[in-house]
Amino acid sequence: MAKITIEINGKKIETEEGKTVFQAAKENKVYIPSLCYHPDLPAGSSCRLCLVTVEGMPRPMTSCSLMVRDGMKITTDTDEIEKLRAKNLELIFGEHVTHCHECLKSFDCTILRLAKEFKIDKHHFEHRKTTPHHFRYGHVIEFEGDKCIECGNCVEACKNQSVDCLKLMDYNQQVRVHPTEQNPCIACGQCIVHCPVGALHAKESYQDVEKELAMKRKKVVFQFAPSVRVAIGEEFGLAPGKVVTGQIIAGLKKLGADWVVDVDLGADLTTYAEALELVERVKENKNLPMMTSCCPAWVLYVETRHPEFLPNLTSVRSPNMCIGGVLKQIQAKKASVDKKDLYIVAVMPCTAKKHEIDRPEMWHDGVKPVDAVLTTRELAYLFKKNGVNLATISPEKPDSPLGIETGSGTIYGASGGVMEAALRSGYFFLTGKDLENVEIHDARGMAGLKEVEVKIGDLTLRTAVVNGMENIEELMNRLKEDPNRYHYIEIMACPGGCIAGGGQPISVDDQIRVKRQKAIYSVDEKNHIRLAHKNPVVKALFENEFKDKKMYKKILETGYSKHAGAPIKKGPIE
Repeated sequence: MAKITIEINGKKIETEEGKTVFQAAKENKVYIPSLCYHPDLPAGSSCRLCLVTVEGMPRPMTSCSLMVRDGMKITTDTDEIEKLRAKNLELIFGEHVTHCHECLKSFDCTILRLAKEFKIDKHHFEHRKTTPHHFRYGHVIEFEGDKCIECGNCVEACKNQSVDCLKLMDYNQQVRVHPTEQNPCIACGQCIVHCPVGALHAKESYQDVEKELAMKRKKVVFQFAPSVRVAIGEEFGLAPGKVVTGQIIAGLKKLGADWVVDVDLGADLTTYAEALELVERVKENKNLPMMTSCCPAWVLYVETRHPEFLPNLTSVRSPNMCIGGVLKQIQAKKASVDKKDLYIVAVMPCTAKKHEIDRPEMWHDGVKPVDAVLTTRELAYLFKKNGVNLATISPEKPDSPLGIETGSGTIYGASGGVMEAALRSGYFFLTGKDLENVEIHDARGMAGLKEVEVKIGDLTLRTAVVNGMENIEELMNRLKEDPNRYHYIEIMACPGGCIAGGGQPISVDDQIRVKRQKAIYSVDEKNHIRLAHKNPVVKALFENEFKDKKMYKKILETGYSKHAGAPIKKGPIE
């Protein structure tokens, strides 16, 4: 891109052709307010809070859609612009009915912060929205029409994911967000992390968890996913990628948790079993390429749109389901606790995990391995509500004996991590030796579709790594052209993997995703055990309890089948 010079508020700034005025200002730390702007999405110009004046132009323009040009002179803070922004914000509040006391965004709400900044009357146009509507996809993604400001971000985010289950259409002579009947939702939650006002959210479970903690009827056990530790700190003013593993454990103990375990251990269980399955399939040349199934949004996509690939999904359960099974079926007995007296809460970066725990094929003899899923945002809300500040709390260690994790478990949080972890152990199972360099750098990074070859003895293992659903169809096209192109494929529905899942802190862009990814790999590098098959707890389980094939299948394996997707329920959200 060619370099050009523009002027903002009298200051000369060097920028590049192809950028918008908003981007150029942000990169040079010039504040322009915005509500609907998101770097992942095309400019919608719907909130009109980012107005600026440009010399030679007759009226203020939206900076999110205005391209820079050499010599442009821009002003961001005239009295006229401030008045226009305030009036636009009042009109937006006429669309957005606030329920601050029960909103997860209440501690850090952009629209309320802007209202305070512009000193507006939030109720000036409170009767402007006359026909709010609500709907729910299954029991996971909820839309509250009385909060929606019709910016269209959710529709664009869903389109980016190639899911297309949302659209803008007329509703009683007003434009409203609507669900589509023909395209099933996969509960990835990318609509949620791109909604600026909390109109879309996952069905909340924190109230149920609070009740269990208060009643003390059962032992409440928390497990938290690898990517939570590098993102939740942002909710407390910490830098993206700040690792707060010990602080999360301390915070959960303060909430009243009886046990706290790390899902990294569950990831090691999944890795060990998945590596064994990969080796077996490659040797037998059966149901290849093997595809990961630890992303429940991807599983829903296969079940509803590409059921021909159901036999390719690995039979191994996802990490939180594996560790939930170990806790209820094995650890409870060792601790002399009835498995029905354990209440297991999984803290996940993912909204689709709320769907996963209710799948009947995941249950053991009528007992759910995991009782509740909290998103990263829900846990942050609980922490703030109870005075837990991750920026100041002293770290603690997880409970033994399920507190040992490896670097392989941690990297599950980033795109390529599942495949890299499985190949580290698969190499050992095929050769009896450990990789000299355990890092498989070609699997890492933000590229949407990566191809990686790993030499294992005489075998060249051909693999692919996909993140973001927009890249799935390209993968499918490659498989149609050459069904034998790959042995193993890892797929994560969210861009960048779990580090940017639908349950993570809302403010996310590629810079934040990269910082979270780097943090994940830094934890791996510092861990003295980096291979799942060398985790002593995992080794002991496979050498003892999992020698019983019935126990192995009960805790570690599952299956999937074709279905039409979750029903759409319209009407009030309970």
